Amino acid sequence: MFVSRMKNIRGIPIKSVRIKNDECLAHMLCEGEAPNVFFDDGESASVSIKKLDKSEYNLEKENIFSAAHCCPMAAIEIELENGLKIDSESRELDEYFRRKPNCD
Repeated sequence: MFVSRMKNIRGIPIKSVRIKNDECLAHMLCEGEAPNVFFDDGESASVSIKKLDKSEYNLEKENIFSAAHCCPMAAIEIELENGLKIDSESRELDEYFRRKPNCD
């Protein structure tokens, strides 16, 4: 059931995080939400992700979720250990936050 999956998203570890480079316009909201994960390398047209292992991603989970939810281009894709892929257009993040986070 969809509702129970949304309730459990908080407890599912992150498997990977990626930037959809063809969709990212480098608004840099993600860097503001999760500066330990996202950065502007000054060379590419899109945001870059710091090379972290899964445990480090999971320490930053709240911030990564917030960054994905704030991304106006839905360019951040988070894959959870259960195979679910989420981005800013995912209902799971809407339910997780129950409102849009302050993305200033």
